Amino acid sequence: FTTIREERGLVYTVYSFRTSYADTGAWGIYAGTTPDQADTVLDLVHEELSTLVEEGITPDELDRARGAMRGGLA
Repeated sequence: FTTIREERGLVYTVYSFRTSYADTGAWGIYAGTTPDQADTVLDLVHEELSTLVEEGITPDELDRARGAMRGGLA
């Protein structure tokens, strides 16, 4: 989010989402951008996902995600 939107200004909005069902689910990423920026945005998203797979998440990222989930339940 920070790199794609705040630092590079390549998207109007960017977020991940999930949908859960009894026996399956889906997870996705949405990035609202212009057609001429789409390839760059996709490359940056792929880089971020690769970093996530290789390095995992930081304790701070986990705390922020937990806080967001708690806020969504209130």
